[in-house]
Amino acid sequence: MKPIKLLLVDDESIHLDLSSEFLRKEDKGFVVDTATSAEEALDLIEEKEYDCIVSDYQMPSIDGLEFLERVRNELDTPFIMFTGKGREEVAMEALNLGADRYIQKGGDVRSQFGVLSDAIKQEVRHYRTKERERELEALRRTVREVNQVLTKGRNLVETSKKVCDALLETKGYLDISIALEVPAYDSEGSTKQKSRVLKPVASCGDHDRKEWELKLDEDIKSDLGSVDINKNIPECFKQVIETREELIIESKKDSECCTECEFCLYDEDHSTVKIPIKLKERLGILSFCLETDRLNENELTLLREVAKDIECGFRRMEIEEALEESEKEKKFILNSLEEIIVYQNKDHEILWANKAAGKSVDENSGDLKGRKCYEVWHDKEEPIEDCPVEKVMKTGEIQKNEIETADGKRYIITGYPILDNGGEVEKVIEIRMDVTEKKKRKKKEDFLHSLLRHDIKNKLQVSLGYTQLLKEDLDSLTEKHERFIGKDWKVKHAVIDLIEKVKKVRKAYYEELKDVDLKAVVNSAVEKYQYEAANRSIKIEIDDELQENDCNLNVLGGELMEEIFSNLVINSIKHSEGSKLRIGATEYKDVIVTTVEDDGKGIPDEEKDKVLKKGYTSGGGSGLGLYFAKEIAESYDGSIEIKDSELGGAKFDITFKKAR
Repeated sequence: MKPIKLLLVDDESIHLDLSSEFLRKEDKGFVVDTATSAEEALDLIEEKEYDCIVSDYQMPSIDGLEFLERVRNELDTPFIMFTGKGREEVAMEALNLGADRYIQKGGDVRSQFGVLSDAIKQEVRHYRTKERERELEALRRTVREVNQVLTKGRNLVETSKKVCDALLETKGYLDISIALEVPAYDSEGSTKQKSRVLKPVASCGDHDRKEWELKLDEDIKSDLGSVDINKNIPECFKQVIETREELIIESKKDSECCTECEFCLYDEDHSTVKIPIKLKERLGILSFCLETDRLNENELTLLREVAKDIECGFRRMEIEEALEESEKEKKFILNSLEEIIVYQNKDHEILWANKAAGKSVDENSGDLKGRKCYEVWHDKEEPIEDCPVEKVMKTGEIQKNEIETADGKRYIITGYPILDNGGEVEKVIEIRMDVTEKKKRKKKEDFLHSLLRHDIKNKLQVSLGYTQLLKEDLDSLTEKHERFIGKDWKVKHAVIDLIEKVKKVRKAYYEELKDVDLKAVVNSAVEKYQYEAANRSIKIEIDDELQENDCNLNVLGGELMEEIFSNLVINSIKHSEGSKLRIGATEYKDVIVTTVEDDGKGIPDEEKDKVLKKGYTSGGGSGLGLYFAKEIAESYDGSIEIKDSELGGAKFDITFKKAR
């Protein structure tokens, strides 16, 4: 857990000193400021941000309740009333005004500060979780706003500036920039023919930086692999240019890439993510700088989604720019593309199509003009089901879908709206990418993976057989030999188990989400391990909502949902050292949260972040069971979170989206 910034407020300095000392001893992660009055505390709150406020009740001028009310008018920071006044009416009023906890002073000093310390950490953890959810939702709204900017954009540089401005509105983002290949200019401001540079064309935020640009040879297009980039440009951008892969730096201070950087003049530690934008005629790089505690997989997924949307929007702008060129230039550029490009009106009539479009149906592209797109590619008399172009016309937004044509070919179709002056869809650019061969290669790859797994597993089974024969035929084995054979046996079984787990997770990655009956999944997983639970004297309780026939608990998932709950149930049976295992479900607006909890030894706070990571084990296991459960859950757009159970042990919250 990152450091917790505390503000302690009490009119008695001696009590403030005592509180500060004890809290720092309870947790070295506490960073404590103190104030001897509510007025002083309000001034500090104006200057700094705090993770939690702990205040006395009885203070001169402004008491704790009035102070709380003033804080709540501006902030929702966790607030704990810590006072010697134990009247019930004071506690009730404090809670009604928005206090998160009311803790009474008194009794054993160390115990009371232990209670206070735990309360602070719990409230801050809860607040940060809610804050993180709000931040992610804000980013999702920003993604939608960026899509609107991209839909209306006509110029790459101007649109880049608007995109950066929109993204910077997200809390926790320090700086956003977009670098693009653009024409180079001479000293008089004229464009140099065929000469280009890669440089930031838009940036906004708190960072001061040195300007940089990479000059490109006139004969080199976007193949920057052949450009001498050992120039005076930032090392992080250089790596993205060389690899064409995203770069993630979680901490500037800990990164070798940033050690000697002379370009970023922002002194505070921060994270950065650089994502390449791969266009047809140029390369771009989208750069995010954000607070160090911000990055996680959900955030990265959204950032990649933003980059992909920008890439699609910029490609559409490149195409629009080309369409605005002369007819000769338009045909030359668009006909050179391998993708099928079709320009059509609201009635799906083809206004123009490139050579690849004609080639795909063995016709001249000029002969497609005036015909309906769904007639040409799908042999239909009306738009096909889930047609992206049809959705563009209804929504005015970029749409994408994978479609199979009448001849068995598969295309990823992306529709881009062309808006009139009133913002209404006037025409649509349709781009089709033929993925038929890619799908065939994927099918072949899956077959080869299956063959490889089958071959390895068979050979391991043979090896296990010989090991068993060896063990049975030898009349006498030393304890040492018995141990070696046992370990060999265990390793081979672990390899077979790993092969099966990888096979299942791989399947989950490619599986389409569908409606899954959560009750059936949970009950099947429990039934599988009832015998083992009984052998260990563990009672399994399933809440009523997971057993009632008239209760609909359908979620979005896949065929491997049972694996998630099976792993959690057997993990609790084997490792909790408890006597009870309880499984329940709570329905919310958009999600259903299933809980698997026990009354065992629990999981220490410092271990909670590690338990779901690959390789973690408390002894004896492969360290993959819970990791695979997490991977499968996330592949179904779900999540697993570890908490403390009211039963006294560990609690796993498994969240999935409700079925449509």
